[in-house]
Amino acid sequence: MMVTHLPHFDLIRRVTLTLVVLAMVSAGCGGDTDGKPYAVTSTVVSHETTGQMTVLEPDGDGTWPVVYMLHGIGGTRQDMEQLGSSVAEQGNLVVTIDWDARQDTDAILLDLACSYNYGQSIAREHRGDPDRAVAVAYSASTIYALIAGTLPEPDIGGPAPEPCDIVDGDLTRPDHPARSPDVLVLIAPCLFEYQGQSFTVEPSGGNTDPQITIVSAEDDTTCEPWQQRDAVELLRQAGYDTTLVSVPDADHLSIVYRGEVDGEPVTDPDSAGGQRTTEAILDAIAAAPW
Repeated sequence: MMVTHLPHFDLIRRVTLTLVVLAMVSAGCGGDTDGKPYAVTSTVVSHETTGQMTVLEPDGDGTWPVVYMLHGIGGTRQDMEQLGSSVAEQGNLVVTIDWDARQDTDAILLDLACSYNYGQSIAREHRGDPDRAVAVAYSASTIYALIAGTLPEPDIGGPAPEPCDIVDGDLTRPDHPARSPDVLVLIAPCLFEYQGQSFTVEPSGGNTDPQITIVSAEDDTTCEPWQQRDAVELLRQAGYDTTLVSVPDADHLSIVYRGEVDGEPVTDPDSAGGQRTTEAILDAIAAAPW
């Protein structure tokens, strides 16, 4: 018996084969085969020596770098949670920290040290690797991150409230801070001028190990881009490995997924500036000396 292959049957067969091949190619070229973006769970934690902190944990298998995020002046840790979630989705444990700008510099540094040390002490409970630590600071908090992140260890500027340090994995007296971060990401920093006040914030010296990335919003009228350009030059001259990332069409709020509606701050998860900042943080983590 002669079997005739009708043309439309051949077409269906070719289309089907093409779809199968495309599916195989798609699966073989990455896609979401590595689990990204991960779903992220949020947990609020605190210690008697700290304010509240939000832990953003990816649900995939792995031991993650630990990324600490500091909000700007007058803000809260929630301001950084959209950025934090975007970074956590890519396989990082993120901790957003509350801090009080009404204190003097020494008190702020000690409070941040307590929060950082506590986060380091619980990182493994959330599958974080405290030996791969990143500090991300925004706006006014960049001043304190730069000072604290470049301090010569073990000095943290004075005694902290007890218990506020980690020795052999336990919080105890502050004989030294937890291991300093290897990476600093400073987002839209004002390091020379703010609201008519002129100053110069310099690294503390003695610790040039951290790799520093400065993220600049090109339309920023709060902390103008010249400040970030000048900061990069200052840090490079001081011996720091420093990278500048300029974000076009971003202002002081949109660079961290923030915006305003009727004069009130809101979260903007679709912010192109925020997405570029996420990329800058991920690039800094990828380049870390681990």
